[in-house]
Amino acid sequence: MEALRPTTTGIVQTLTACLEDLPPQAISDVMSEGVLVIGGGSMLRGLSQLFEESFGLPVKTAERPLTCVAEGATACLDHPEVVAAYSG
Repeated sequence: MEALRPTTTGIVQTLTACLEDLPPQAISDVMSEGVLVIGGGSMLRGLSQLFEESFGLPVKTAERPLTCVAEGATACLDHPEVVAAYSG
């Protein structure tokens, strides 16, 4: 974790800026529900704890962090209305 400190510091700073830009309703949801971390980086020992300490809110790691984004994208393809809502 210490070797990646510059990277994790950058992630915390970026997430802080994102949280500051959220509308009040979304902030309320995040504060009560916490955040879900995904991807291979989420498996880094101590990352969830760093996020919890930095943001003061619950942090959970996805059940299958390496594949959950692809699984979600695949599930969206089964719902054309969802794809249409995000296509330009």
